[in-house]
Formats: sequence, C-alpha cells, structure tokens
Amino acid sequence: MKQLYYAYQYILRSWREQSIKIVSLAVGVLVSMLLFARVAFELNYDSFYPGTENLFMLQCSYTDKDGMSGPSEPYVYGKMPGALLESFPDYIESATVIRTDLSSVLFNGEQRYADCRSIYADEHLFATTGVALLSGNAESLLRPQVIFLSQTLARQIFGDTDPLNKTLVADKTTPMTVGGVFEDIPENSELRYDVVYSFATLEPSRGGWGYDISYLGLVRFRDSTTGVDNVTARIPEMLKKYMPGEKWQTERERYSFVPVSTVHSSMPEVHRMVLIMSVLAFVLLLVTALNYVLISVSALPRRAKGVGVHKCNGASAGEILGCFLCETFLVTAASLLLAVLLLYQFREVIEDSVHVSLAGLFTLHTLWIPLGVVIVLFLIAGFLPGRLFSHIPVSQVFRRYTNQRMSWKRPLLFVQFAGMAFIFGLLAVILMQYYTVMNQDLGYTPERVAYSYIRSTDDERALIKSNLNNLPMVEKVACSWNEMCNGYSGFVVYNVDGTRLLDDARTSFCDYNFLPMMGVHLKQGKFIDGPDQVIVNEEFLRRAHWTGNVQGRQIDIKWDNPRTIVGVIADYSNLNAYVPKAPIIWVGSYSGGGSYSVRLKEPFAENLQALNKEVALLFPDRDAVFASLNKKIKTQYDSVRRFRNLVSIASFSILLIALMGLWGYTNDEVRRRSKEIAIRKVNGAEASSILWLLSKEIGWTALPGVLLGIVSAWYIGGKWLEQFSESVAPGLLLFMGIAVAILLFIWSMVTVRTWSVANENPVNSIQSE
Repeated sequence: MKQLYYAYQYILRSWREQSIKIVSLAVGVLVSMLLFARVAFELNYDSFYPGTENLFMLQCSYTDKDGMSGPSEPYVYGKMPGALLESFPDYIESATVIRTDLSSVLFNGEQRYADCRSIYADEHLFATTGVALLSGNAESLLRPQVIFLSQTLARQIFGDTDPLNKTLVADKTTPMTVGGVFEDIPENSELRYDVVYSFATLEPSRGGWGYDISYLGLVRFRDSTTGVDNVTARIPEMLKKYMPGEKWQTERERYSFVPVSTVHSSMPEVHRMVLIMSVLAFVLLLVTALNYVLISVSALPRRAKGVGVHKCNGASAGEILGCFLCETFLVTAASLLLAVLLLYQFREVIEDSVHVSLAGLFTLHTLWIPLGVVIVLFLIAGFLPGRLFSHIPVSQVFRRYTNQRMSWKRPLLFVQFAGMAFIFGLLAVILMQYYTVMNQDLGYTPERVAYSYIRSTDDERALIKSNLNNLPMVEKVACSWNEMCNGYSGFVVYNVDGTRLLDDARTSFCDYNFLPMMGVHLKQGKFIDGPDQVIVNEEFLRRAHWTGNVQGRQIDIKWDNPRTIVGVIADYSNLNAYVPKAPIIWVGSYSGGGSYSVRLKEPFAENLQALNKEVALLFPDRDAVFASLNKKIKTQYDSVRRFRNLVSIASFSILLIALMGLWGYTNDEVRRRSKEIAIRKVNGAEASSILWLLSKEIGWTALPGVLLGIVSAWYIGGKWLEQFSESVAPGLLLFMGIAVAILLFIWSMVTVRTWSVANENPVNSIQSE
C-alpha cells in the first residue's frame, strides 16, 4: 500500500507528464484492442455450432474440357445432401440442403421489413446445424409457404405476441405462415440468416440432378474421423445410381468435405486480412508501450534524486520496482477508463470501421483479448523503466545522468519511427487502391441508373415498361435477369455439334434495349435485336480460342435450340474488382427478366424519390422499390472503405503517440544539454549549428527506422493487393515521398521545440545550472 500511495502522490505532482502518458496509452490500448478483437472474431467463425468437429460443408470441383481440375466450391445439386443421408446412414447423422437468398422483404400488414437475411432449407436444417429451435416443429419445413424467424426478428415484428401460425407476406405477393422461431445466428458466421423459407416453397423444377448447381450442402457425421473418408470414397459409385445417364458429368465431378469451422478462415482474403490486422495491432501495441517507456526513461535525470532518497531511507530494489509498477498500474487504469469512454462516444464510427457490433466483438468468450492487451502493456510499460530505476546505485544518485543512458532512448525512438512509417505507407497503398476501384472505367455507365426486381410474367413486363416509360422523370427503361454487377448464373456452353466449348460462362437474359441503355462498349457486330440472338464479350473469345469475326457463329447453352452470336462487347466486371474478368453471354429475349433498370433524368436523387412514389401508386400490389445502381456498386467495396478507415484510425493513433513521445524526448534532451548549448553559444556557435546538433542524433535514429517501416509497408501492402484482380502498382517514388515526408515531420518537430533554446541568452542557462 505504501508504494501505491507514493505512486499516487507522484502522479498528482507531475500531472502534466502523466496526462500525456494517459492519453497516449488510452489511444493505443483502444485501437490495438479493437484490432486484436477483430482478428479473434475472424478466427472464430462458425465455432458456435454444437459438435462442430462433426459438421462439414460439401464441396465440389470440376474437371474442364482440357482435363484441368478447378477449385473446390461449395455449390452442389439440390438433391445431393438428401442422397448422402439416404445412402450412408451408418456414417451420416443428418444432412440438409440450403439455397441462399441474400435478402428478402416481409410485410406484416402495411409494415415493411426490408433486407431480411434469408435462406431456403429443408426440415433437416436445425438437426444438422444444431441451431436451437425455440418454438415450432422443424417438420413444418416440409410444407410450401412456411417461414421460420430468428428470435430477434420475431420480436421486432410481433413484439411479445406468439408468432406461431401468424401470416407474413413475402415481397408483397406470397403469404407465408410462421412455423417456428430459432435462436439468433452470431455475427461471425458464414451462413447468417434471420429468415428460413421452406425448401418446398421453391419451384418444383429447382434443385434437380444434373443441373442447377446452386445449393449448399451441410452434413453432420456420426464420427468424422472415419465417416468423411469412407463417404468421400463411395460418392462416385453413389452418383451412378442417381445419374445413370450422365457418365460424362459424374466423371468430371470431385466431391469433398470441409469442416464448417475452417471454411471462413481458409479463405485467402481472410488470411491476408488477419495477417495485416495482426501486424497493425502488434506494431501499435509495441509503439504505445515503448512510448510510455521512452517518456519514463527520459525523466531519469529528474527522478534519480528521488529514487536515491528512498534508497537512503532503506528502500530495496524490489520496493522501488514495486513503486514504479504501482505508478504504471494507476496510469494504465486511468487510460483504460478513458479508452472505454472513447469507445462509447465513438461507438457508431468504430462499429462501421470494424463491421461488427461491439456486443459481437466483445463477448464472454473474447473478454480475454482486452485483458491480455492491458496486461502486456502493463508488463512492458511498468517493468522496463521500473527495473532501470530500481538498479541505480546509491553512489551515483546525486551525480548527473547524461549520455550513458542514451542507449535506452534510441531503440525506443527507432521502434516508434518504424511503426509510424509502416502504417502511413500501408495507408497510402490502401488509399490509392480505393480511389482506383471507385473511379475505374466499369465498361458500362451506371450513373443515373436505378434498378428494382418486380415479380412479373412475360405478358406483364411490356405493360410495366410502358407505364415506367410514360413517367416524366424516366429517360429509358429495360429488363434483364440480373443487374450488370450481379454475377449472373454459370452455364456450360457447347458447340452445335455437341462438343463442350466453355465450362463456366456467366449468362443472363436481357431485352433488346438493355445493353445499349447501359452504355456497354460494342467491339464487333451489333446489339441484340431479335430472338435466339446472343452477344458475348472478348474474354469469351479468348477462352474459346476464337479470333477474327465471330458474327453468325452458333453456340448451344443446352436450353432448347442453338443461339446465334451477333456481336462482341468489351470486357467488364460482372461482379466487382475482386473477381477476374469472366466469359459473359447475354441472351436476347423480348421480355427480358424481372429486374427493371431505369435511367433517370437529372437531378437523380430527387427523381429517384419521385419514381418510387409513382411506382407505389402504379403497382400497389407489388413490392417495387428502386435503388441506385451506382450506390450498389460502391457498397461492394465497403470492406475496402472500412479497412481504409481502420488503418486511418491506426495512423492517427500512432502519429499522436509518436508526437507525444518525440516532444517529451526533445524536452528532456534540451533540459539535459542546456549547459552544453550555452557554452557552445558563448564560444560563438550560431543558432543553426545548435539546431543541427540537436536534430542530427534523432536523424540517425529516424532514418533507418523510417526505411524499415517503409519496406514493411511495401511488403504487407503488396499482400493486401493480391485480393484484387486489378490493382495499383505503388512505385518507389511513392514510398520515397512518404519517407521524406515523415523525416521532415520529425525534423520540424525537433526544430519547433529547440528553436527557442537555440536563440536563448546563454547566461540564463548557465545561471539555472
């Protein structure tokens, strides 16, 4: 208790110095804690399932026409999970088929609930995953038009009323009966949903053998150590039973099982993100701790006499160390309190940057993360200076500590400068890439385009388009299966003689006005203007090994009859910049599809609001809400924006910490060398030479530190850029510019602090000695 009292008294006496420590620690603790918590969040994806060691996802890889095996993907036939359960009951406890629907809109009377995360699943969903069913019977999923709700969504819609057997309307067209309520799915799940539609609700033609490979299969083994290998080996023989006439197809398919708990963490982009955030968190934590040590060690000449007095009065080295640990404990506690206040004050900004709610980030299972960060910080920040002070010999207490302790300060400054250069270098790479993806030429013109999916038949579409065209704010209208950036469906393409041409062409239908309206660049031929016509992109020609004029060539997509190629369009991203350019086919259709695209007149924002008001009046029985296509495209890069914001926060934090450390270090250097400076001035030294004297030592420490940080930023930034199909190439000049800017910043900081001393009357310094 005595050490704690002495520490408390010293903090009160030196409140200015301690406030700097508290602020720097609070900022460093907060940001590093968030980064480490986000890493733990990523590495614990899908670990919440009970018996997760026996829960696997079915994946399939395909051999192309050249005999090359492609990557395993989690998309299988809709009948596949049920066939596995039926064929291998000794090994498989349960299996379920799932079709993701991304989001849907539910109506409870006139109340609209938009963007509900939803899936289609069969009656085995809850038995397979282990997600608790709070009310209802899973067998209800055998019936069409049955819906299950998460606990939170059910409470949001119905309050405290029992939702069982209540009716909701999906997309304002299909009544759905609530069959049950299940527990909420945690945020760190690859398969997160609030709504489960019964699989029987899908069209009867969906999910058959040999076609429509767009389903997920989850399998729970009785014992995965023996079941996985046995079932995997026997799948080819099983497929002969269910697909007897498709020998060529069964031979090109290779199935495997992947533990659900490793699906997310095994993704390359997750590996990169975890690596980068771990490095950022470690660098920031280390800089924060060593900055505290630097400020403490810089006060050595001033505090040595106080330590000497304690030792002369019988204090041991252990007691002196305990006193410094108590001081660090009090400062750390105050900084932790400040960090919690900052966390609460900037909660919305933080949750958007880490893309996780704070409740999901800091659960009972992850409370060890902030605790671990604080303990590591406390040990480094308290033990190093405490041990140094406790080992000062009494015989030297009243001597002046000068150059012999500089060896402590320079490594600490080196780490701070390296960390600052690393984070600012990485930030520059991220800013360049974000600017590039947000301003790239998409290959079409999404400006002033709004889209909406409206359930409609072929006969209804002509009337809907006519009504939209008559609205005063509308310039053009067109229909398609998909929006331009929606990925499209993958199909095998054949020559007219039946030989395979391409194994995965991204294919969609559109009416005759769609591609011209979207401003797609035509490279050859003409746009679609009649039935049975298709248009392909340049990547399609490269994959098919076609050259020259391809107009008039025919391809078969195995629907009903050959289609004639009438034109070639320029390549564009049919999804986003993460995905390489794909072979694309647009198939002409008079009616197009249910996705309506409208190009509006200016001003776009006002006209979009006016359009939705008119549409609500025109189609009161349909859920037709138009949204900005440009906004949807930008939303695809929210992860880049969030990562940019996270690194920006880290950059600001480390700049603030380094600024405090450098300012405190310079203050102590000026105080320590004041007599030397005065004597030099008496002997004729100019102010410029004094400034050079004080800045050159820091310069020799800063130069290698900044270079190390810049090289690290170049390497880590390159790893981050690997996730993009098209990325910037940061040049040497960029990193050199950042290094020079940081060195100039350091020099200016030293100059500002030492300018008054360099121009001061030397008599004042000598008198104070």
